[in-house]
Amino acid sequence: MIWVLSGTLLDANGVTMIDWKEAPKEARWWAMNANGQAHWFLGPEDSHLKDSWCLCQVPAPSFGFSGDWKYSLTERPEA
Repeated sequence: MIWVLSGTLLDANGVTMIDWKEAPKEARWWAMNANGQAHWFLGPEDSHLKDSWCLCQVPAPSFGFSGDWKYSLTERPEA
């Protein structure tokens, strides 16, 4: 069973599933898409495109996520 609480994926023991130590330092979110591919998402201010909006994505591990992709968006916790 997977729980989503305040934008954080938790396993059945209440432990965060996403290992943010594996994320690029600029990553602000992790999510799975409908095709089962996971990505780190970087905010627009972290994009190399300084004159346009771009929500850049980088391939990421799935961390064993098997739930509905629509509920996978997880924001990076504040340090």
